Amino acid sequence: MDLARRKQLYNACKPEESLAPDDPRNVELDSFGDANSRPRGVIWAERLANTIAFADGPVFMLFTGLPGSGKTTELRRLMRLLEQGPTHMLTVRVDAEQVVDISNPIDIPDLIVPMIHEVERAVLELEGKDPDEASSEGYLVRLWQWISKTDVELSKLPGPYSLVAELRTRPSFRQQVRDVVASHLSEFLADTRVQLESLQRRALARG
Repeated sequence: MDLARRKQLYNACKPEESLAPDDPRNVELDSFGDANSRPRGVIWAERLANTIAFADGPVFMLFTGLPGSGKTTELRRLMRLLEQGPTHMLTVRVDAEQVVDISNPIDIPDLIVPMIHEVERAVLELEGKDPDEASSEGYLVRLWQWISKTDVELSKLPGPYSLVAELRTRPSFRQQVRDVVASHLSEFLADTRVQLESLQRRALARG
């Protein structure tokens, strides 16, 4: 193989880019051959999907790998299996690098607030609504109203629509929200459960 071809192939490989399941560059190595000759013996995305789909309750799994090893690509394959499988699940992927300051210690609201926000957006899309237009009565607005009542100083800061971004990029604001939540943790977690249960009912109503 000449140098020009090797250089072309080298630069075509972008380990930082996750691939969609239908991307022609996404080769399902686990599906090659019969069950006894597959590289890892099983199709891992299917095994993960079955673990989630067959469980009666919540499932928590730690899925690790080196940078560029294909974690996000495999998770996207898992999402499609869950969406198109017999359970027909609504999947939501929350990218921590986009919504959390992962270079600093992480606290409860740093995770829960963007998680519920992304779930709500997915449910709104499922209902045929524009997540941006429908957010005027969404979770972030209700959370902001609660925070503003609890801490008057916080009410002077930008409103609910930038709440996730502010939590990620402004350490002082993030600490203020953490302090409010820590002082009312039971109430915050109870509301979190109510919100998720409501979103689950709405998703179930859409099949």
